[in-house]
Amino acid sequence: MLSPNFNISGKILTNIGIIEACKEIITTAPLVPAWEKEFQSQAAARTIHYGTHLEGNDLSFDQAKRVIEGEKIVARDRDIWEVINYRNVLHYIEKIGDADKKDKHFHYTQDILKGLHRLTVAKILDKQSCGDYRRVKVVIKDSGSGEVIFVPISPI
Repeated sequence: MLSPNFNISGKILTNIGIIEACKEIITTAPLVPAWEKEFQSQAAARTIHYGTHLEGNDLSFDQAKRVIEGEKIVARDRDIWEVINYRNVLHYIEKIGDADKKDKHFHYTQDILKGLHRLTVAKILDKQSCGDYRRVKVVIKDSGSGEVIFVPISPI
């Protein structure tokens, strides 16, 4: 096996030093608050769009972003409410996280889980089904073909 043959020149060392200095500046530089807020907004919009799209929501990224920002769009009500609800769930989780940081004895409870469900399905399911464990058997169908693609466990 051949060993590589190379020399570390003064120019290479100078460039390594410049790279290290740049890395340190980037690592320790404060993030401009306006940029941080924009990055968080973009991350939330992408999370909401792709999370709901994965579940069959037909809104485009642009449409979902407009809904998140409070604009009215023309689309299926269910798709709009899924995006709004997902946004509300993210806000709720953020509040739970804040409470968790403040209270060392904080525990996630069934009430919190049911609250997440209530927010997730608000104005999509009937009120009696929101925030409670399901009592009926369900299946997941392909929205295009109608074919059953997943059968979840039976209800409790």
